[in-house]
Amino acid sequence: MSGGVRATLPPGCVLDQRVRTDFNDDDQEDLIAMQPFTILRCAEKKAFGFSSQLQASAEEMVQRMDIGVHLADTPPGLSCLGLRGSSPFANIEAVDRGTIVLRTTLLHDFGHIVYLIYDAVNGSLHVIPTPQNPSWGFTGLTNRILIQRPRYCHDYALVLAGKLHVTYGGQDQDALLLWRPISSSSPPWSEVKKAMFPNKSLIDMSMFQADMAFSVNGISYWADLLRGVTYCLCDALFNNEGDDDPVVKFGFFPLPGELPGADHRRSNTRVAQPKAYRNMGVVRDSIIKFISIDGVLEHVELKDRTLTVWRLLDHDMGWKKEYELRVETLWGLDGFGDIPKDITPMYPLLSTEDHDVVYFALGEYRENSEKQRNRKFIPTQAHYLLAVNLQNKTI
Repeated sequence: MSGGVRATLPPGCVLDQRVRTDFNDDDQEDLIAMQPFTILRCAEKKAFGFSSQLQASAEEMVQRMDIGVHLADTPPGLSCLGLRGSSPFANIEAVDRGTIVLRTTLLHDFGHIVYLIYDAVNGSLHVIPTPQNPSWGFTGLTNRILIQRPRYCHDYALVLAGKLHVTYGGQDQDALLLWRPISSSSPPWSEVKKAMFPNKSLIDMSMFQADMAFSVNGISYWADLLRGVTYCLCDALFNNEGDDDPVVKFGFFPLPGELPGADHRRSNTRVAQPKAYRNMGVVRDSIIKFISIDGVLEHVELKDRTLTVWRLLDHDMGWKKEYELRVETLWGLDGFGDIPKDITPMYPLLSTEDHDVVYFALGEYRENSEKQRNRKFIPTQAHYLLAVNLQNKTI
């Protein structure tokens, strides 16, 4: 890594979820180490909330650690983060403004999963454990950590959703665990909020698995890319006034009705995971959009496969279709050039800065055309990353 200092990621940066950890500056043929990774400013490095047996190991790890970023020269190149002095297992869990949360393990104890939190505003790098409360139960919502900010305030909290087990009979309590860096003197995940998730007439939450979590316009969202989105008001996570036992109430809205796959089993290893063909995100800090590529859960001829973008009108009115792009149309766009025509779109992304721009990879895949139980569609290797303006039809 180079010794330069950078504060934040630039707007529109397409960031690889994987974090590079295998640096070897002494190996002149190590292509990863030779990439121009710029060290991010770390004015404070601390470990919080570990047991007495692990606190020293966590503190030693974070003190020796450097975090850096490699920025692609031009969009839509793929940028990535790098860690030196960390466990080899690391990926990005959440990014919001200048805050990045990574999931990794202790350096010499891969059995202990931890969160690394980098805050570009104050240049801090903190490491905290995953929830240690024996009553805490992980659910499909717990897969994604949320960076939550109250309105009109620069503070933030990390939020995990799950259940608290009831000791003596009764049903387990839906709950949220919070960690606020501003009150880091308190143990991580010690703040508990009771939650009330939607009833089964809307969605069976036992089947819900969050693929992503984000917040916008004072509302927090957890999105299952096969089933829909559950949400709550951000203020409810931070406001305890006037209620001795507050409950955070959640709503739900489905994905666009024409989409297949609500009954698809994620455990089916013959079909790609949802992020290979669907995604959701916030454009220009205001509009929620959903993007999908068909031909994965059902057979569609390659030339007829279609990328579709919807915009959320509101939680009650549902989605409005904005753009469609068939693969056959893509082949004829200015800029497609000599790219092979036997590869398929995969791994779509929405631009956070431009309403009309989407990103996706083109790559190889394995497929059979059989239906139902024997259906197979697996992306095998991505070769190209495209940025397409759907309004101007340009690449």
